[in-house]
Amino acid sequence: MRWKTQPHGSKAAALVVLAAAVLGIVIGFAAPMLGGTLYRSSATVTFTAVQLDDRPPTVSEARHILVRMPSWVKIVGSGEVAGEFPLRAGESLSAVEISGVNSFVLSLTSPTAQDLPARTTAAANAVITVITRGETPAGTKTSRVRGTVTDPGDSTVSLTLDWAMWGAVLGAVIGALLGWLVCALRAPGRWVEQLAGGGSREVAAGRPADSEDREVGSAQLTGGDDRGVGAASLTGGENREVGAASFAESVDVELRRLASAVRTRRGFAVLALLAVAVGGYVVTGSAWPVFLATLVAGVVSRKDPRWIAVAVVVLGATVLPEKLDLVKIGPVTPTVLEVALLIGIVVVWRRPQSSVFTWPLVGVTAAVLVGCLWGFAHGGDFSVIADTARALLIVPLGFFVVHRAFAGRLPQLVAIVSVGAAVASVVELAASALHIQRLLVDERTSVITGTDTSEVSRLSAPILPLWGPLLILLVSGAFPTKPRWRYALLVLPGVLHEALSFNRSTWAPLLACVVLVAVARFGARGVVKRLIVAAAAGGLALGLAGAGAFGSTGEALANRVTSVFSGKALAEDSLADRERENNAAMATLRQHPLTGTGVGVPYGGEIVSYDDLHDRTVVEARPWIHNQYLRMWLWFGGFGLLMIGLLMVRVASVVVHSWRERAPATVPVVAFGLGLACLAFQSVLQTTLIDRPTLTAVALTLAMLGNAVSWRSVPFAQVARTSLPKDRIMTR
Repeated sequence: MRWKTQPHGSKAAALVVLAAAVLGIVIGFAAPMLGGTLYRSSATVTFTAVQLDDRPPTVSEARHILVRMPSWVKIVGSGEVAGEFPLRAGESLSAVEISGVNSFVLSLTSPTAQDLPARTTAAANAVITVITRGETPAGTKTSRVRGTVTDPGDSTVSLTLDWAMWGAVLGAVIGALLGWLVCALRAPGRWVEQLAGGGSREVAAGRPADSEDREVGSAQLTGGDDRGVGAASLTGGENREVGAASFAESVDVELRRLASAVRTRRGFAVLALLAVAVGGYVVTGSAWPVFLATLVAGVVSRKDPRWIAVAVVVLGATVLPEKLDLVKIGPVTPTVLEVALLIGIVVVWRRPQSSVFTWPLVGVTAAVLVGCLWGFAHGGDFSVIADTARALLIVPLGFFVVHRAFAGRLPQLVAIVSVGAAVASVVELAASALHIQRLLVDERTSVITGTDTSEVSRLSAPILPLWGPLLILLVSGAFPTKPRWRYALLVLPGVLHEALSFNRSTWAPLLACVVLVAVARFGARGVVKRLIVAAAAGGLALGLAGAGAFGSTGEALANRVTSVFSGKALAEDSLADRERENNAAMATLRQHPLTGTGVGVPYGGEIVSYDDLHDRTVVEARPWIHNQYLRMWLWFGGFGLLMIGLLMVRVASVVVHSWRERAPATVPVVAFGLGLACLAFQSVLQTTLIDRPTLTAVALTLAMLGNAVSWRSVPFAQVARTSLPKDRIMTR
């Protein structure tokens, strides 16, 4: 059925969203109050080194405190301390290290405020007693450290109220999003009219749909047609099956057209231009060869804007560095990517093409601008504010350019992106083998797994974030799998690149999405068989890699994979770093739950290093945080969190309605939606959400999803199988 917008639907939806937000505020505010009021008082404990002989304290003694401090912080909550300082009912002790000054802040939390500061000071002295006793060598009476309560217990503060305000803001955001999602699923707005529904019924040889076609069947992908194209689709009526088969057939035609096009004169010219741009950068290290190629794309885009859209993707998510700076203009140095975006906006501005994501992206843009202004008003670093704003605006601007440039040509865009991604990863792998450093963007030379350090190349490259959504599409059944050799050439570079990134936090959500697609495609029984085969093959490969059959890189990769099951990953410093980041961010958000800190304002995270030259500990503000949702909340406040959530709600709504409408491109819509979900899950444990390559991948995937919801299949007989004219490329 086609959804019809109701005349009073917007008012009813507004009331539902408002009621859900108010309910979320009440629940979020009341939840911390259920356990009663909690109070807290804090004291500062500082340690100094004690030389056990007559010599003055040495550097090694001072460093001993620096090394032991994280362990002492954990001792605060131990039973040994509880034996020295008995806790009352409902009380707890915690500590947070103050980096660089050999101190930590001890906090006593209690349901009563009576004599709490004095008890906090007593607890600090008890902790000092336990620590100095543990640092006393056997057979001696002198401890290697001496502790002092430099700041006794301070005035009592109410923790419950801080948590209640934090919970109220979070509850309002979650409530509003849930209310919006319910309205979007049951009574969507006018945006739903842009979805192509039931269009593939025209493809089924003119056969009218009967009542059985309207039944939603089992959620599985079936597939393969008799033409050798891996056309698979989500069953639930012939609409999805035929539409997905038609989409895969269209992508197959575009892939063959690309193969024919590169053999034309214009194709050779395009390849030569790309070679000059990338090769010129490799040889000179300058952005100007790339800039000149971008200008050429801009000139030809006056007649065909797809060229500048492809240039945006190449500049943002291939092998070139994310920031190819040009000439400094005041406090800002524009990049080649930004120039390409500007050209793209100019050439597509008058192309009439609306999208279901336009207004959610306008909201996200408004949140970015508000967060930047708030950070500037509160003393944020201007360079950080400017760079962050320019990076985050890649999503709406890149979406605008790519979506409009390739409107109605989604299979062609998929073909270009899949081939381009495979070529980019092959170039990156070759650069690693040939040690071409300028193409090894963000490469690391070692991998730390547990307590082991392997000296192997850990590849990154701007193309890497795009492989998550792309691999999900490639295995969904909406992509042609025959001929097998071509499919392997497109898939294997991405799989190998993902493996050599050594990113476990990227592997996990990607694997989960792939398994989910496999369950939908083959059914539970089919997936079990394939999982058994995959597990056997994977176990054999890991065994050979662990035995050294694939060299040191294979050993490191096997160690990395098995660390998830052996527990080695839990012993790594990276988990402790993430926990400290989250604790610092949460402490700041409890103080500013509604407005956040603004962009460019430190949130409390720290980077600690030791200056050997001056023999001192250096503490700097940590500019990043792994949990990107905490970062968004810190930067843009509750409003920004709501706007980002509304974009996610729109994505989920589009996927659900495409399924209900039996849209021709249901399979790619679901695949692109899962691709965005994969990036969203990765953002919990990765710092890369605000990197330009990841933002370009988000913009590109969102643009492909926006075009997929309105894509209509064509009869197979009408899909041209002829190659392009000998002197033309990308003409249809």
